[in-house]
Amino acid sequence: MTRHLARQLGLALIALAVSATSLAQLKIEITSGVTDPIPIAIVPFARGAGTDAVDVAAVVQADLERSGRFKPMARGDMLTQPIRSEDIDLAAWRQQRNDFVAVGRVTAAGARASLRWNWSMC
Repeated sequence: MTRHLARQLGLALIALAVSATSLAQLKIEITSGVTDPIPIAIVPFARGAGTDAVDVAAVVQADLERSGRFKPMARGDMLTQPIRSEDIDLAAWRQQRNDFVAVGRVTAAGARASLRWNWSMC
């Protein structure tokens, strides 16, 4: 009988311990973050033949925006869409409140695609 009582007491203690841990709560406290994301413009990249599958500039823009550190300019707000860094009118982009402008070109290289892009600081 003592063994039976000890066994029941042991099981009760285990059940109590398991139920106590199952009531634990996860608490996440965010104490700081990015308050002023960097304004940037990711101009749609020029594309060569056979590279229409993925809009690489949109992928880059979405990744940077999700990081929370950047605030990309909407494509519809872009006055021009240069394809080379030499074509960027930095004063115009700065007037639209961008700190950086990215331009690029995607070209096919056999079964692969090649990407060249540049950042320009406004």
